[in-house]
Amino acid sequence: MKKSGNKTGYGLLAGTGFILTLLFCGEIGMHYQNAGSWRGVMIGVFLMCYGLAGWNRETLTKTGAVLFNIAGPLGLIAGGIILLTIGFMIFAVPKTQPEEDATVIILGCGVNSDGTPSAIMQNRVEAALEYLKNHPDVPVIVSGGQLGSAPVSEAESMKQELMQNGIEEERIYCEDQSRTTAENLRFSAMVIKENLLSQNAVIVTSEFHLARACLYAKRNGLNASPVSAVTPWYALPAYVLRETYAVFYAFVIHRR
Repeated sequence: MKKSGNKTGYGLLAGTGFILTLLFCGEIGMHYQNAGSWRGVMIGVFLMCYGLAGWNRETLTKTGAVLFNIAGPLGLIAGGIILLTIGFMIFAVPKTQPEEDATVIILGCGVNSDGTPSAIMQNRVEAALEYLKNHPDVPVIVSGGQLGSAPVSEAESMKQELMQNGIEEERIYCEDQSRTTAENLRFSAMVIKENLLSQNAVIVTSEFHLARACLYAKRNGLNASPVSAVTPWYALPAYVLRETYAVFYAFVIHRR
């Protein structure tokens, strides 16, 4: 019975890996391609291989058995780290409500080849537009540099989108040098200081990104309040997985 139960468990593990591989490959096919989607494929393949090896454990060579015994604990440790960081993403988002005296900061996330915001960034802009139209006296910082082959910076792309939707140019401040979330908030804090804007920062970004963005805002002396932009469900796994690595980096390596 125990052997049969083990085979069932390994079979479920291999099946889960197969489903994850298809899911993340599908995200890549839909152009939601980032470090998280490729890592998701790797995790799916790992689970498939581990599950199949466990299913046929009696046929493993001596070297294969050693590798199998090492892979299990390493996989559990990696899974634990991922779960902890997902917990941080869910529970570490500040519960504070935005102050009336505030500065909105929109974080960039990719530009299309025609200079328009990517789908994820467009969702962030739309979330910011709703807030800005309800608070017509609040200034906004669009934050993000020109990355890769993009024709314009993320900041300029967002600025144009805001202006096309009725936000006055004089309300918009561009921070177009940043390449990472840490730089987004550090350079935006500098813009706030240089222009004597409020340090009550309304951080507008995707839900999976809010906890880390607010963490960096706090590290740069800002009082952060979150405004969440919705991510399509089919794109969320890749971005969440990418974010788990970024959260780990923020706490273990990049501590400022």
